[in-house]
This record gives sequence, C-alpha cells and structure tokens, in this order.
Amino acid sequence: MTQPIVLGYWDIRGFAQPIRFLLETAGAEYKEEFYSEEGPPGYSKESWFTVKPTLPLDFPNLPYLYDGDVKITQSISILRYLGRKFGFEGKTEEEKVRIDLIEQQVVDWRNEATTIFYDDKYEDLIGPWKEGLKEKLTSLSKFLGDREYLSGAGISYVDFLTFEWFEINEAAIPLMMEDANENLKNYCQRIRELPAIIKYMSSDKYMSWPFTNPHAKILGRYSEKPCK
Repeated sequence: MTQPIVLGYWDIRGFAQPIRFLLETAGAEYKEEFYSEEGPPGYSKESWFTVKPTLPLDFPNLPYLYDGDVKITQSISILRYLGRKFGFEGKTEEEKVRIDLIEQQVVDWRNEATTIFYDDKYEDLIGPWKEGLKEKLTSLSKFLGDREYLSGAGISYVDFLTFEWFEINEAAIPLMMEDANENLKNYCQRIRELPAIIKYMSSDKYMSWPFTNPHAKILGRYSEKPCK
C-alpha cells in the first residue's frame, strides 16, 4: 500500500503554501505535520527544535517532504521534485528556461518581503518596499505577456510559487492589485479558478491565515494583518 506524501512545516502558510497548492492541483494524497512557535513573550520554537535532530534528513529544516524513499528539505527543492513527479516542470527547453528564470526572481522578491515582515524596523522599510512593488508588477506583467502561465505553456510549479507571492502581498497591502495590469489580474484569477484550487480553498484543510510565524511584525497570529 502506497503511503501518502508527508509535508512538515510550521502551522502557517509561509514557504509551504505553494507546495500545498501543487499537491492539491496534482490530486496527491498527502498529510501534514505541523510545528508551532509559541506566542509572546518567549516565541519558543521548542516543538520543532526537539524533533529536528531525530529526523531522517540530510539537512533538517522546514519545510520537509517525505515521499517513500525520498526525504528532502528546502521549499524550492521540494517544488522542483514535485514538479517532475506530477508533470509541472515544463516540457520544452524554452519553457524550462522561463521557469528557471522566474523561479529565482520570485524567490528574491519573496525573501525581500519576508525579511521585512520579521524586521524590528519594518515600519521604516514598508514604504520603500510597497513603492518597489510597482516596478516588480510591471516587469512581471511584461514577462507574462499574453501567455496563460509563466512557462509560456501549461501550468508549472513556479505558478504556485508566484501565485502565493501575490496572495501574501495582497494580504499585506489591501487593493495592491487594483493598479496591476489586466494580464496579471487574469493570471491570478485563472489559478484561483482551477477546480482543484476552488475545492481546496473551500475545504477545512485550507489555511487562509496566518502567513507568518508569531514573532513577525505583520501577517502573524499576534500581529497586524494589513500594512497601514
């Protein structure tokens, strides 16, 4: 009997959410193992650090994924692996190059935002970050062009990564997408209206909140939801 895929992560959306979107779209059987960071004042991560040394992983970290004999960490490595497994990796060399490029670009953008969300001086950083999003949206709109998905053909793992980047930005900055070009609005709606995503988002499994761990300054369980 085939065992379900196991995805381990904090009990937040975070870096695991694109993986969840992919698994749901693939119709994969999976279960989650959640770890919790305690709230203020201590913000202890003992639930994870107690277990971390005991796991059969080369580089124990969150998220992790078990799929039979495959046991890996690092969110992008997991997305790439599942992309290959379920056919979300692009078919032609041109598609693969586009996927490689936008993957790394969105990772840079995501990490920039995540760093700000957890920074004690986030109030000084939010303004420039919000202003810089305009240029990012413009460049992404140009890259997408009139294509349905970022590979230039079918949906790929990088679309789930990018879609969650939009989701967290919209949660942080309400109405962010109002000024976005129509092709980006249509792109996000296209993913949101995938039958598997509709089903997932209406299920008890779907985690709409929080995006960040409790010690984050925004989008966490004990922090402000939107940016002012």
